[in-house]
Amino acid sequence: MFTSEPYRILLAFGTIQLIVVLVPWNIELIGRLSGVQSFATRGASPGDVHALLMLYTLFPFFVFGFLMTTYPRWLNAPPVRRSGFLPAAAMLGAGVWMFGTGIYASESLRFAGLLVFLCGYLLAVFCLWDTQRRGRIHGRLYERYLSIALLLGFAGLLVAVAALHGRAHWWPVARTLGLWGFLTPVLVTMSHRMLPFLTSCVAGTDPVAQPRGGPHAMLLLIALHGLLELSAQWQWLWLVDLPLALIAAYHLRCWAFARCLRARLLTMFHVAFAWFVVAMLLYAAGSLQLFLGGPNLLARAPLHALGIGFALGMTLAMVARIARVHAGLTAVAAPPVWFAFWMLNAAALLRIGAELFPVAELMLLSGLALGAAILFWAAHCLPLLVKP
Repeated sequence: MFTSEPYRILLAFGTIQLIVVLVPWNIELIGRLSGVQSFATRGASPGDVHALLMLYTLFPFFVFGFLMTTYPRWLNAPPVRRSGFLPAAAMLGAGVWMFGTGIYASESLRFAGLLVFLCGYLLAVFCLWDTQRRGRIHGRLYERYLSIALLLGFAGLLVAVAALHGRAHWWPVARTLGLWGFLTPVLVTMSHRMLPFLTSCVAGTDPVAQPRGGPHAMLLLIALHGLLELSAQWQWLWLVDLPLALIAAYHLRCWAFARCLRARLLTMFHVAFAWFVVAMLLYAAGSLQLFLGGPNLLARAPLHALGIGFALGMTLAMVARIARVHAGLTAVAAPPVWFAFWMLNAAALLRIGAELFPVAELMLLSGLALGAAILFWAAHCLPLLVKP
């Protein structure tokens, strides 16, 4: 039963991986405050390893689990072949385990784990392409954009492998490809495709408008942001990020943000997308400070608004909905999920505050709050993913 459908095994693996990657990071934060050295990583700083784990070894599980579930419905296609998704999930899971162990134990095991993970990633992409090929609906814009983002994620992972093995100056390229080539385009595309549909599924919710040209404009500006980061033109990011924030905010208005707050699970999706607006406004504000000749006082605050508020917030909402609907339950946010979501939002605010105010404990509090939120959420969702 656990391996009968792609969403079960991939979302369960992703949930476990999310817990696993937060544990060593919290240990690292405790070590920084206490002065006790935490686990020693090989070949990279703890910050680089944390970025690699969060961008490349975590979100692919959720992305592939979601897309392998929705592509057959979007494209009027047969289900994804079990002979494809099961080996892909197994290689992704085994690769993550080998890499995670190799970070602290063996460089050869770490390298082998990344190669296995890359093979699983590529096989998962082929599964999605096969579903597109067998679908009765062709020429879909969303699937094209998602395919490009998935390939950029694969390229970014290759760059990260090189950065881990003697090419440390490639870390910025790996981070930019992971964040602005893969994760953000995927989440924005999925949000644009799904949020109006999810709104229509809630009883008593009026139909909402879907702005035409929205994905083109937002994905173009996201790509420009990535290119400006790669060229280290931080002072010009506001020219891209401010329009991007305004366009995203306009989408929230068209999607009836205020009216959608009546349903808890729908609220989670809309609040998560609102974090995307906040993140781009913060990026624009930091860039304007550089443009005007001052220092960027926001530092990594925009990054964590994007990563915790938007990416993880959307992940919690998406997994909770899929787990409940496919278990035959109503699409509502159960109390543990609802509590976990707002704890995650508090963690995002604490992490932003840690960049704005020189209080070292805020970063640790944010990490602990995020870890607690994920445990509450996982305790509700994991049993739904593994039971008949």
